Amino acid sequence: MRDGAPIRESRKPRSAAEGYDENAIRALAERDVERTTGGIASCLTHHFVIDFGEPVRFSEMREVLVAGLLAGYGIAMAVGAIAALLVGLTARTSLRVGAAAALGVATADGLYAMAAALGGSGAASLVEPVAVPLRWTAAIVLIALAVRTGITVVRQH
Repeated sequence: MRDGAPIRESRKPRSAAEGYDENAIRALAERDVERTTGGIASCLTHHFVIDFGEPVRFSEMREVLVAGLLAGYGIAMAVGAIAALLVGLTARTSLRVGAAAALGVATADGLYAMAAALGGSGAASLVEPVAVPLRWTAAIVLIALAVRTGITVVRQH
């Protein structure tokens, strides 16, 4: 706020019972702004109009936005086994082959999601009576695959 300039008349809160205390509102706004670290953070955090001196330049806002988007994308994108397989396939062949494989993976994921959404609850009630034996079978198959992979690696090296 500049040198005690009044808050715009259209922005003043109205209360018939209590009236309007501009000094109290000004003190509250200043305390609220002091909680943030800079002008951009204050503008993004608070919804009232405060004059910070110079307007924020678009290039500064763009840098903050791009940094936030990249950080969020890096956190959201988990690199799993299929992603590593696709990266390796693309590195060994070409971008065209890698993109085609990625589209195939995305299609399969979409079909699995659609099947789960459409028939998941019905299939769950059918599988429930044999769930415990299926879990044990799955565990045994996974252990067997791990042992087989370990033996193959030891033999090759």
